[in-house]
Amino acid sequence: QVRDRVRFLSYLFYVADYRKTDLPYLHDDDNSDDWGRIRREPALDPDAIVAQAQATHGRYGFRDFKLKGGVFDGREEIKAIKALKKAFPNARITLDPNGAWSLPEAVDLCRDMVGTLTYVEDP
Repeated sequence: QVRDRVRFLSYLFYVADYRKTDLPYLHDDDNSDDWGRIRREPALDPDAIVAQAQATHGRYGFRDFKLKGGVFDGREEIKAIKALKKAFPNARITLDPNGAWSLPEAVDLCRDMVGTLTYVEDP
């Protein structure tokens, strides 16, 4: 045995508002804890992304996080990363913009993120 623990990261997602469509999205199906309550609610800003992280930490113990981005302007998604780091100063935080950024944009956005952003996947 090499180790008795392995750190896993929690995937965090921007979530659209189900109330703005007539599609039958699930909601209000689990009120057992914070994660059950918020996981299907809109998550469109840094505060909501931090709330997701706190909820996954509460239910599952996650201490590291990956934000699936490429949804908003890169500067907005960097605000979410900074908010996550403020809420979880010891976390390893990853961002996946899903190929939405150009290389110059990725370099510009991430240049000052040393110590905050651990990894940027597929900018």
